[in-house]
Amino acid sequence: MPDVYAADQLPLFTTTRTQDARLAASFDRLCQPDYDTAAVIAETIVDAWPGDLAGRLLLSLSRFARAGFPALPHATELVEGMLEAVNAEGYFGEVLGEVVDEQQVACHGWVVSGLLQYAAVSGDARASVAAFRIVDALLLPALARLDSYPFERDTSADVGEASGSAEVILNGWRLSTDIWCVFLALNGLVPSFQQSGRSDIAAAIVLLRAVLDRVDVVAKRAQLHATLAAARCLADFAEAGGVAARPAVAGGAGGPVDSSRDTAVVADANGSADATAAAAATATATATAEFRAAAATAVRLYNAYAAHGRTLNYATFNWFGRPDSWTEPCAIVDSLALAYTLWRLTGEQRYLDDAQRIEYNALDTAERANGSFGLDSVMTPEHPELREVHPDARWCCTMRGALGLLEARENSVALASTAAPSSSASAPVSARGASAPVNGVAIVPTSGLALDIVGFHSGTIAVAAGSAGEWMLRETTAYPAAPEVRFDVIRAPENAVPLTLTLRYPGGSQTLVLAPRVGAAVEAEIPLAVTEESVGSGLVAVFRGPVLQSIHSAGTQQALQPDLTSKA
Repeated sequence: MPDVYAADQLPLFTTTRTQDARLAASFDRLCQPDYDTAAVIAETIVDAWPGDLAGRLLLSLSRFARAGFPALPHATELVEGMLEAVNAEGYFGEVLGEVVDEQQVACHGWVVSGLLQYAAVSGDARASVAAFRIVDALLLPALARLDSYPFERDTSADVGEASGSAEVILNGWRLSTDIWCVFLALNGLVPSFQQSGRSDIAAAIVLLRAVLDRVDVVAKRAQLHATLAAARCLADFAEAGGVAARPAVAGGAGGPVDSSRDTAVVADANGSADATAAAAATATATATAEFRAAAATAVRLYNAYAAHGRTLNYATFNWFGRPDSWTEPCAIVDSLALAYTLWRLTGEQRYLDDAQRIEYNALDTAERANGSFGLDSVMTPEHPELREVHPDARWCCTMRGALGLLEARENSVALASTAAPSSSASAPVSARGASAPVNGVAIVPTSGLALDIVGFHSGTIAVAAGSAGEWMLRETTAYPAAPEVRFDVIRAPENAVPLTLTLRYPGGSQTLVLAPRVGAAVEAEIPLAVTEESVGSGLVAVFRGPVLQSIHSAGTQQALQPDLTSKA
């Protein structure tokens, strides 16, 4: 699921602070004095990650505004401060010179995405202009030097703190201890491509994908946040191209792949006005191939994370091969969003199963009582204990964690197609198929309207059905603490056919039908079976539904790790 949505891409699911204590706490945390505009701007212009704090905060505030929270005034004030604080070239930090600052490039991915999302929710075109100026003045020129980036350097040393630093200069690059964070530039490139369709931006995306295909993220101990953010963005790129990934494109679990298109560029699928039919067909085929390659790379990187970078409670290592490090909520959010997008691209149930486990065991555990997101120990079979490492990663995870909560809720409802899937897209149709909104509600075709419910939260589901009106449902649940979920019709289209809801959860699914009348309701129970899974070193993990209850030695019931999700 992308970080940035256009103005006409409204969420099917929304909730309120009275319905969702976790989301309310996260929003309130971003309203505290240490996130005031003056403090953020003063810090972001001198920080070793120039623009990062402001960009991440703007993105989170803009997404909260999109979700109906009163975040727009804060976001507007922040944008005004950002536009005044940038350098003469339109970005934060030093003007690009002979040495490329990897961290500067990385964090401007967040600045671009924050500005684009703000422009979408506010209608302020200045923010969009500023975003594309950064793409043209910093991101594209810096990435044009990617052939000199030392991807093969020695990364075996145990270096780096919770916030990365850049002290080593090699081959014209000032390198970060957040290994390969340059890939975070995709956070700005992909949404800017989605909005503009520019072939030069697509070429930069393809270049980064090709580089990823040549390196072994596991062996090189890449940072999980950089790796999973890249995978998430590439999956979004593939979804924007309307292609579906097949299981055969998995490409292993982390190692390099043989790429025959390392120098390929996504062509304009429409061709020029005077292009021949053959040229247009070639351009379309080239673009489709690159979108499919992006999907394949995203699947491969997800497999690498699942096999080598996931903790026992479905959080992430900070770096591959570093169980001595700490969990990284930013990467947890990336893994959650990536799992949902890969489900839409492939239709594979394993991604939905993972998404629920990531949300309830990793994301929820990372959130503190005050809405901050902190760092925890890395739970492995050798060290299955969970302890707090840092209470509040204010500089990144507290802001990024807010998006994770929004992702979990907004991804919980997806449009489904009752027609037979096409050969090019057999996955469920995402909410991106909706037309421009009417009265703030996304419009979908009325024929055979059906929804996939793939997560369970209390809130409101709203879908417009053309001129006939709209469906508005109230969803009520305490899942996963309790199995019950209820859907009440608040509003229904005139003369509509019943609405089909397919509830999807680990281990199965069930279908409900709602009559098109106000007051109609259906209830269901989501199975919360208790299961045991061997996790290595003679240990067993006990799950109740998607929730990790305990870890104990095989053959005993004595928990080595108590209930991890008492807040769920």
